[in-house]
Amino acid sequence: MNKNKFNILALFALCATAANVNAFEAGDVIGFEDGVMECPIGGEYPNCIYGVTGVASGSYFALDVNGNGRFDGSEKVAISSGLAGGIIIGEEQHADVYGNCIGAVPTAGGAGGVDESWCFFGNQGAHQVTTTPVTDNGDGTLDFSGWGVKWANENIPLYGGTATVICSTTPCRPNSNYVIEYFTTIPKGPFTGVSYQLHIVGAITEPSAHIAITADGGASQECSMHGGSNVTFNSSVNVPEGDSISSIEWQVGGTVMASGEQITEFLSLGSHNISARLTTVNGLSSTSQTQVEVEDTTSPHVTADFFNRLSNQSLQSLRFFNFLKVDAEAVDACDPSPVVEAMYGAPVEDDDSLLVLKHSGRVILDIPSLELTVRATDSSGNGAIATRAIDIRE
Repeated sequence: MNKNKFNILALFALCATAANVNAFEAGDVIGFEDGVMECPIGGEYPNCIYGVTGVASGSYFALDVNGNGRFDGSEKVAISSGLAGGIIIGEEQHADVYGNCIGAVPTAGGAGGVDESWCFFGNQGAHQVTTTPVTDNGDGTLDFSGWGVKWANENIPLYGGTATVICSTTPCRPNSNYVIEYFTTIPKGPFTGVSYQLHIVGAITEPSAHIAITADGGASQECSMHGGSNVTFNSSVNVPEGDSISSIEWQVGGTVMASGEQITEFLSLGSHNISARLTTVNGLSSTSQTQVEVEDTTSPHVTADFFNRLSNQSLQSLRFFNFLKVDAEAVDACDPSPVVEAMYGAPVEDDDSLLVLKHSGRVILDIPSLELTVRATDSSGNGAIATRAIDIRE
């Protein structure tokens, strides 16, 4: 079943009469209007007096922490749709959030993406649907028995029952607003026995298609071959029920490169803008963009060694009469020709030969050892050094 963010026909049926069965179908997605924060006591958000914040409008959840029998503004936490666009009817949606809120960046609540992560009492959390997916009861209510949260690294099921759906018009129609209300009591964890409220608001919109793209490996890629890397891009597509994908066209830097739900393209060093345009059979369209930076932060692998010119074997020491061959090389995954500099007391190049002669009790090269230093730098400025010393014996 395709996932469409607001299924008009489903909401029409849901709001028109309680007699309709399965008004929300599997794959339909209920999105959230973003919650808007305010300062209940005073100040201008986020600089509220005494740090007390609340929710002025939009979607939120609340806990009656002070036990006064109501949900005060300061007990409400704003929420907004996650990666999946909201609650997916008929599917489990697991959150993947952890850690405290210090320096935390809001995420989309993991792969399930019910809502973006939020902060509550110093820890990150997100809603999730486990064990039993949200389904339509066919009487103006939704089955919320699988609703729960992941908070402070703990999975907390809320074992709820039903949520009610109210539409601003009867029947529902485009531009109608809807409200979903859900109440329960926290069954476990540090807030055991505390009353919980979920308040979701949204508006019915015209059917729309949606595409999102991601790059395997993320927005920053290490150069893995000469001049760049092969990067794979994936698309995630939602289209209304009864419609289907006609084409997905990919562009790199404004140039059309390929088509399909997944592509692999060679990207050179630097920053690249990638976009994908979805077109459906019924003429809907959606575009998604992302940026990938291909970097070279790896130093070359440098070799420094002395070889016997005749046997081509590495030498550990010299005595008597020897011809030496210098081995000064560098290999780099990204740069096919890194700059190599070698010194053994004077400049030398790879494969140069040196003559060390012992004659009449004297070593003409009158030093106890010979040291080769090889430096290499690639085109991105990454450098590396290797050294090799060899003893000169009587």
